[in-house]
Amino acid sequence: MRLYFLQKLEDARSFSKWMLYILKTLMVSAGTFLFLSSFAFSYTIIEDSPSRFSVEFSLEPDSVSLVESDGYTSILVPGSFSHREPSGFPDIPSQSIIIGVSDSFSVRVEKKGISYGRGRVKPVPTPILKNDIWEYETSENDSVYSTSDFYPNDDAVFLDMGGFRSQRIAAIRYYPVRFNPGTGEIELVKKQPSFEPRHPA
Repeated sequence: MRLYFLQKLEDARSFSKWMLYILKTLMVSAGTFLFLSSFAFSYTIIEDSPSRFSVEFSLEPDSVSLVESDGYTSILVPGSFSHREPSGFPDIPSQSIIIGVSDSFSVRVEKKGISYGRGRVKPVPTPILKNDIWEYETSENDSVYSTSDFYPNDDAVFLDMGGFRSQRIAAIRYYPVRFNPGTGEIELVKKQPSFEPRHPA
């Protein structure tokens, strides 16, 4: 199994841009896992075999900044993107991962939260058109901010699926930080996703 790292795109939100960059950069062999990213955090390969690929991601505390402004806390993580969540939801930075997978596969994620700080994470602003001018309003979505559950609670968010020749490619969103609105706790998240092909019975 082979592991490739590419330079970061300016905008990792577009799966088609990732695909175009892949096609211009390398040939993908069927049956191999392909991992593309440019993390500002560290990784450790736990297992690399034909039946399972497992890698652990962790973020160094010194690389995270908490900035206080107008009663809210903004989380800054180098190499990550903000404003990806719905308007009014906590603005948690995230990073896109692209990995080559088998035609049928499963994902299992083990995670561990490490307390980092406290605050009121700023919500994603809501764009409002006033007199033909776009303005941005800060308001909290009660479905998230009124709870004591960590956000986000998803282990892995699938963005899209694609393919090149016989290789299937999945785009996945990774969150290195999470926030509990009820307690104000901000945690760094160490995650270990495992990708396993599903074989016909």
